[in-house]
Amino acid sequence: MDNAFLIQIICFIVAFIVVMVFLYLAFGMKSNLTRRTRLDEFLSGEVYQEDLRQLSIEKQSKKIMENMKALEEKRKYENAFIGKLQPLIMRAGLNISLKKFVLLAIVIGFIFFEIALQFHLPAIIDFLIFIIASGVIPIFVLKTIIARRQDYFIKEFPNALDMLVRGVKSGMAPQQCFIQISKEIPGPCGEEFVNIVNEVQAGITLSNAIYRSYDRIKINELKFFACVISIQQQTGGNLAEIVQNIINVMRGRVQLQNKAKALASEAKAQTIVLGSMPFFIVGLITYVNYSYISLLWTTSIGKIILGISLTMMFIGIMVMRKIGKIEM
Repeated sequence: MDNAFLIQIICFIVAFIVVMVFLYLAFGMKSNLTRRTRLDEFLSGEVYQEDLRQLSIEKQSKKIMENMKALEEKRKYENAFIGKLQPLIMRAGLNISLKKFVLLAIVIGFIFFEIALQFHLPAIIDFLIFIIASGVIPIFVLKTIIARRQDYFIKEFPNALDMLVRGVKSGMAPQQCFIQISKEIPGPCGEEFVNIVNEVQAGITLSNAIYRSYDRIKINELKFFACVISIQQQTGGNLAEIVQNIINVMRGRVQLQNKAKALASEAKAQTIVLGSMPFFIVGLITYVNYSYISLLWTTSIGKIILGISLTMMFIGIMVMRKIGKIEM
């Protein structure tokens, strides 16, 4: 057997062992992280209202308190990597468990590893390709989905609060307004209001339900709204006027953010141009003089240079993307 191929197989086995250790730490040591509670099942629609009506108020309260304690235990592990991955999946709105997501990432890494073997790259490059494809790319895609979902939420949230203001002015209770908003507003904003309504019906206070919604989607505007609802419930006041002020502030923030994005569009265009230029040049040289450029993937030193160049390009593109990104 060829020594290079044997080294590649050994590198894949080592990478596979690393992933298996990760799975053991994720699902073997902390089983509480993967055990769904009664409240989680209720919020996902698996426990119906008829089932809850058969229980007395005391039993409902006891079960809710037990489930809240279980959720608090889960938060103890949020500082660990595996504790941070589950909230990312939840914020992305994906209907997939943490175990399935990790297994899917491993499958993607294995596919890229098999493709890399066909090019007879150095073993260390194959190993890095497997790690990047199974670890970096899924997280990057997950964060991209989260960013788009948050942008869509921010776009629809002021409209939802407008409905709340109109409902309160017409004499409706805030809970009834939330039910109407959950039916009328599409996308992630409407989904979060559905979750808020379900949690309130489960016995959680309105302010705590909004705070839990903030934990799921991590939008500062939602946190401001939760603070306003909590203060208004404790001290009273004109809810419609307060919420209207929040709407004005949020729309001003959106306008400022759009202006900042327009100013940063030049940096994004530079990132796209500089990132695509090397590939364009390689393709052009390949078409003009294939024997000249083919040394990069037909010789050992060329493969090493190619791997290092691609790695440095990836790092440079990520740095330029971070510089051009404006967070508010």
